[in-house]
Amino acid sequence: MVEKAMENKFDAWDSDYLTLERSMLGDTISVRWREIRAITGCYDGESIVEGACTIYLEGQLGFNVNHTREEVIKMIRKRL
Repeated sequence: MVEKAMENKFDAWDSDYLTLERSMLGDTISVRWREIRAITGCYDGESIVEGACTIYLEGQLGFNVNHTREEVIKMIRKRL
């Protein structure tokens, strides 16, 4: 019974959050996908970084992740 409740709890978490890997630090973060306001290319100071994008959340600065714009959009669509 407890295992079933925990399973449902994780399902609820997964439906509200995306788990992403940050580019600069390589750590894993979770962001509420409904708070994403923009997704742009990832610029390293000289050129656009292939395979990465910048995520901007409501009221936050952007951060770079090791996922393409298309991958992030696909993750969001899966949760809709």
